[in-house]
Amino acid sequence: EMIRNVTRLLNGMSLGLSVRPITTQETYPLRKEVLEQFGPQLDKEGDNAPDTLHVGVWFNNELVSIGSCYHEPAPGTTDQTHWRIRGMATRADSQRRGYGARALQALIKHCVDKGGTLMWCNVRETGVEFYKKRGFAVKEESHEVAGFGKRYFARRTITQEDTELF
Repeated sequence: EMIRNVTRLLNGMSLGLSVRPITTQETYPLRKEVLEQFGPQLDKEGDNAPDTLHVGVWFNNELVSIGSCYHEPAPGTTDQTHWRIRGMATRADSQRRGYGARALQALIKHCVDKGGTLMWCNVRETGVEFYKKRGFAVKEESHEVAGFGKRYFARRTITQEDTELF
């Protein structure tokens, strides 16, 4: 347990690394660079809702990863404790370094703090393993999202214990 706590502390002290809330407009460069190939729309419905959170992961003062969460029930439900993840993007030269996980962790904490019990998203094929590794159940069959292409539905229950680092 002590080794795990020390590891968490050291991971959080990564030189030049910070995770913080950002504005919708601050998401645009990475949305355009990373996600534009998957759809042309930079603005997402709910971007400016009062309980929406956009986070950025900064490394050496450069924005390397982003993610957003929206208070939105999962499809087929009206449950107000559900939150949707959208716009997860990490620069190509910064992938597989844990930055996306840091963004996701900040989103999970926000949702738990707001009383959330479940997070869900429509995942690109390239992101399926990222979410599975972090405890999301991903449907095996894909579905089409108009204007964006093939996606996989993913969901994960969340609790206070999930606010720890992955």
